[in-house]
Amino acid sequence: MVVGLIGYGKMGKIHLKTLESLKKEGLIDKIRVYDVMWEYANLVDVPNEVGLKAWVDFDLFVEGLDKVIVASPTDTHLKYVKLFRYYNIPVLCEKPFIYLVDGVDSVDDSLGISEFVTDDFLVNSLMVGYVERFNKVINVLYDKLVHATVCDKDVVLNVDVLRVNSVVKEDLRADNIVHDLGVHDIDILNQLFSKVEVVDGVGVIDDGKLVHVNGRLTLDGSIPCNLFLSWVAAEKKREITVMLEKSVIKADLINQTVVVWNRVTGRQESTSVKMEPIYAQDKEFILNRGSVKFRDPYGLHTQWLAWDLNNKLRITRRK
Repeated sequence: MVVGLIGYGKMGKIHLKTLESLKKEGLIDKIRVYDVMWEYANLVDVPNEVGLKAWVDFDLFVEGLDKVIVASPTDTHLKYVKLFRYYNIPVLCEKPFIYLVDGVDSVDDSLGISEFVTDDFLVNSLMVGYVERFNKVINVLYDKLVHATVCDKDVVLNVDVLRVNSVVKEDLRADNIVHDLGVHDIDILNQLFSKVEVVDGVGVIDDGKLVHVNGRLTLDGSIPCNLFLSWVAAEKKREITVMLEKSVIKADLINQTVVVWNRVTGRQESTSVKMEPIYAQDKEFILNRGSVKFRDPYGLHTQWLAWDLNNKLRITRRK
């Protein structure tokens, strides 16, 4: 199997490591890496990588490919998906597959939103990289939540979601924090609950950049949810806490642990899982194509919710 990788930025390098691991396991025969900047620079070798050729001719890069991962800048994703649809080559595209800036209705897409669910290529050959879907701790969290609400007849009172990075302000990029960070948690909530709605939120701008967001959502019509995002917290954290009447379920997405404390029995149990989500995602793509088993497989509703939250933010500026 020959697997191509489009884009050699931050995410491209991460994908390359997983592809090299999968090659060592015998699941991949050859890896090709293409970056449009190399074509302009006429490079010969992939920078800092031994034994990899920098493909500078896109037509030659595509010839003989079995599958491809798109990790190029966001505004190029749709272009590459359309190209590989033309070549009929299965694609794992980094999120988002389509960037919704002003909501679904303004998407400039020749396929048409209504065709997403019926287009043969999209249904059979496109996977969109919402990597937390492959974080095994989310599976454990879901099972614990179902057990608590169905078997123990417990009731969810509130959900708190924390996703913060520890970035030095001077190194902070201008990426939209909701679309870049928060979209992962919105997607998780979409998988855990039947209905997710945005109420409102507060955004804090510091030195011209949106650095914090506190969003309010409702889940399944009546469960309040607080989503806090930050670029510049003291430490990097990814946590989801579900408060129920009789128990508390806390998931740590980085350390991949789920802790359940039951108030009635006084017992606490902890479950740990160890698998790198992006490795699990890329392996699923190489072996089959995993997005169809998820709700909102292409992340369109998730993106709409992210746009809705971003649009409803009350902005404050730090002085």
